[in-house]
Amino acid sequence: MDKTTLGLIQENFANSMGILAKRSGGSVTETDGLLMYASASPSPFPWNGAVRKAPGLTADEIDERTAAFFSPLGHGFALCALEGLDDDLIAAYGEADFGAPEMIIDHPVETVALSDGAELKPVTDEKTRIDFLDAVGESFETLGESRETWLACYPTVDSLANPHSVAMLIYQDGVAAAGGMYYRTVNTIEVLHIGTRPSFRGNGHGRAVTAALTNHAFDHEVRLASLQATPMGLPIYQRMGYQTVSTYHCYVRMPE
Repeated sequence: MDKTTLGLIQENFANSMGILAKRSGGSVTETDGLLMYASASPSPFPWNGAVRKAPGLTADEIDERTAAFFSPLGHGFALCALEGLDDDLIAAYGEADFGAPEMIIDHPVETVALSDGAELKPVTDEKTRIDFLDAVGESFETLGESRETWLACYPTVDSLANPHSVAMLIYQDGVAAAGGMYYRTVNTIEVLHIGTRPSFRGNGHGRAVTAALTNHAFDHEVRLASLQATPMGLPIYQRMGYQTVSTYHCYVRMPE
């Protein structure tokens, strides 16, 4: 993948995380090509992290600056490096604590029909905010993230539904079953938080909400959609037409 496209992906990912942190009441700083963001939650990825937005900064310089930013907060964080763009950092840091395939698509996808009794809705008010956080929060509990983190990071309707982000959820027979959202900067989006409650999995809800978010973005003049895939989501996104173009390497740092 060419570095221009990888740069767009990195720029949008960094800006998306900055928006998330700011709207949760956290703090964000960007100087000399390094974006650092701290949300209302002390958990590391994706709530707290650092992304190099311009080449030149060394691993040692990043370590020094991230320590100065995060240590007073007592937050763990994740430094995210993208293959093809941050190869020097990947070489310096070595084996990542975890990674994720970076996937993109540049066109709308096939609409996914909802199962019987299912309804797709955007987050627009307090009820849909809480329902969204309940559904997605329960989904990600299987990955070790607490519901309290979701409530802290998305404390208002405006933190989910604003000019930079769109959140959608699927109700199954009146129960919030699945959800997801995207962040947008200029004409690129970052799709994230795709999750389905364990008791509702196997009904195509994850694919349906991903397709709805992707197509909503392209209907609003987006040119590129990107996401980081979990092992569970990877085959779903591949069938939809998303292609793997790189890998994020994430290095977790915990407060001392």
